[in-house]
Amino acid sequence: MVTSALRCSSVVIAEFSTATEWSPIGWNLGPLPLQFPGQERGAVDRADRTSRFEYFSSRVSSCLFPNDSRWWTVLNGPQIAGLRPAFAEVILPRSGTRSRNLGYVIVHVSGNPVSPMDYHRSLNVIREDLTAVVPGLPPLVNGSGQAAHLTFVNAPPSIAPPLAENLEMPVLTQLAWTVASQWSGTASTYPTNQELTELHSSGGFIEVSRRATFAVVPEGIGLATLDASSSNDPFDQWITDDLPERTFANFVQFQAHTYFADVLLLIVQQRSGLNAIADAFGTVAQAEPRIDDLEELQRDFSAFRAEVWWHQISDQQTANRLLNAAQRTFHLSELLTEVAEELDYMSTQIQTHAAALTSSAIALLSLVLVPLTVGVGLAAALVPSTWSWPWKTVIYLSTIPLSIAAALAGAALLPGYLGFLRQMVRSGKRRVHSTER
Repeated sequence: MVTSALRCSSVVIAEFSTATEWSPIGWNLGPLPLQFPGQERGAVDRADRTSRFEYFSSRVSSCLFPNDSRWWTVLNGPQIAGLRPAFAEVILPRSGTRSRNLGYVIVHVSGNPVSPMDYHRSLNVIREDLTAVVPGLPPLVNGSGQAAHLTFVNAPPSIAPPLAENLEMPVLTQLAWTVASQWSGTASTYPTNQELTELHSSGGFIEVSRRATFAVVPEGIGLATLDASSSNDPFDQWITDDLPERTFANFVQFQAHTYFADVLLLIVQQRSGLNAIADAFGTVAQAEPRIDDLEELQRDFSAFRAEVWWHQISDQQTANRLLNAAQRTFHLSELLTEVAEELDYMSTQIQTHAAALTSSAIALLSLVLVPLTVGVGLAAALVPSTWSWPWKTVIYLSTIPLSIAAALAGAALLPGYLGFLRQMVRSGKRRVHSTER
């Protein structure tokens, strides 16, 4: 079990409904502008809006950095369960997707726990009640404890394996899995060599360098580094001119709370947006959907794919690999394909129904026009020219109901036509009569 000095910190992201108004008064505009010493002496790397625009492709900017819709603040509250909620961000994406009514809160937490298990227990206390951590935050959409997390941990290179010395996976990989999965510390829940190998082969582990590794599992994302540098918390220095020391662990932790936090934000948006569309599709499908309903869903789905759903979001491959690993872990590509196929199928059903309704209308109109033409011609031939126009009008108008009656009588002679027509009328209002395969 890990007993060495550790440094841990987390990015915790949750969704809230914008139906309850949130006020940015007292908050600073833009993403959290952490800063770090540059490679050249005296240089400073600032993770402000401009540098993040340069890091990510412009196609995801509306999700991550919406104009005048992302704010940050310093949290001055007390420690919670031994951890310090240091900063918070709020994002209100202005996208055309079903998730447009969602806001996102990001809480940056730090601590120096005795072990990863102690850190997990403390972090879960914060995740259970983010509304108490961030003053004025509207109620969370998915309730307590559902917040996504990216947890960073640094340990000295001499650290012992978290539990099992006989595992074949390197200590760094085990440590990343431990903080990602929020391992409880019991031997029965620790993965076997085979399970860790399968996770590695499926892309669940991302080796950033010889001393840094990501682990992406359903419970969360872990980022572990091995660095003998000080375990002091650099959070206070990140937003001041008193910059932290440029060490490997400090640099990776800096990225975890800026660029990698933005990747996690996009992952949460992809998952929540796609699930919102899938849920809406299920609701619509159960209620005999109309063309208008399907067109609205298709617009939302198209906007989601154009604004949110991407595989390549940066020239930095670490960000792309992290996003792709999360998409695989949460089976988002499979859900996207399933929703697309179901929408296409239902759209085809509706279009077929509309075409059949149009054909029946044309056929009925043809049946009406033939006797109407004949009736008007007979009236014109039989009505004396000496009759006044009012009487002629009455005669001509009387041919309309007679023509309709004749059309229905003719339709009755066509096998199955009236039954088909009744089915079209009953399913009216452009509804799908049945969408079951």
